[in-house]
Amino acid sequence: MTSKEMEQAIRDLQEASTVMAHLEKRHAEVAKDHSEWLIAHDKALLAQAERGRALDERIEKLVSAIGVLVSGKGDKGDAQA
Repeated sequence: MTSKEMEQAIRDLQEASTVMAHLEKRHAEVAKDHSEWLIAHDKALLAQAERGRALDERIEKLVSAIGVLVSGKGDKGDAQA
């Protein structure tokens, strides 16, 4: 290997090292961003599940109230008065 070839090989390795350092830095940033997104996503899923549970409770109470109304149990006190 000639001196010029050796110098070119060294420059190529230095450039490759610079590129790898940049890629590693970018990968770390993307991994951090993704981790933060996952945490926010998990929180959103939990909040959505809680809203779903609250809605289910409200629907259950509404259906129960309609059942009482339809069965006439809610009118007995008014009919006797």
